[in-house]
Amino acid sequence: MHPEDLKMIWICQECDSHFIFHADVSDHRAQTGHTRITKADMALSDSPFTSNYRFDR
Repeated sequence: MHPEDLKMIWICQECDSHFIFHADVSDHRAQTGHTRITKADMALSDSPFTSNYRFDR
């Protein structure tokens, strides 16, 4: 397991896929060639499940 697993959520901006495991993000990049994947920290109070998004790219 990667240290960021279950703490981060990745969202592919090219196809709107969502991931919680780092390995799945790596596989998605390799299979699709998509590079515009943003990462959001779920521990922050402004996580994607609140009204304010904070994305770390």
